[in-house]
Amino acid sequence: MAVAQEFQRIHPRVAFWEAYEPAVKCDLSCCALRCREGWVWVDPIGLASMDALLAEAPPAAIVLTNGNHARAAAALRDRMQIPVIAHTDAADELAGEVVVDRRVTGEDAALFPELRALRVHGAGPGEMALLLTPSLSEAEAGVRHSGSVLVLGDAVVNVAPVGFCFLPDKYCQDPRALRESVGKLLRFDFELLTFAHGAPLVAGPKDKLRSLLE
Repeated sequence: MAVAQEFQRIHPRVAFWEAYEPAVKCDLSCCALRCREGWVWVDPIGLASMDALLAEAPPAAIVLTNGNHARAAAALRDRMQIPVIAHTDAADELAGEVVVDRRVTGEDAALFPELRALRVHGAGPGEMALLLTPSLSEAEAGVRHSGSVLVLGDAVVNVAPVGFCFLPDKYCQDPRALRESVGKLLRFDFELLTFAHGAPLVAGPKDKLRSLLE
């Protein structure tokens, strides 16, 4: 499994890292979201050292955005003694690779006070997007760069040479349903957009996502 040597801080509450995985011949990307309870790892791949992150906050959970993203979750779950969260449809696909401790159901579920799971249909099994919103203390204090963050799994990718695009149709369960589901995400405001494959969008991500749908 791919291991990144370092992470980037792309938002006050988001760490991002990526590495090339020869087995699938593409870049694997992931992030860690800092919630009040601690760090939430999303679709994790290996990181050479997590000391800097753990010095800031304790580990809280692992979230897998679909049934194809077991990645390093089992090893991280055992090491950190934290639960794995995935949609119930993804959990069936993940069986045998990683234990899913909490199954998400429905279209919109609160995972933590600042973190919501939003069902995305038509991509991989049990696909979810995540929305990280400012904590109450940040909102009250008007902390700079504390806007919301939208985390996508495989629904949209941002990798060379194809660039920013929907998951190719051949990997989708229903391409039309995928586009409809992603379109519904535009009802939320967000200043950062991350992916499970490719570099995050930090400038005008909502406008770029809207343009992708046109």
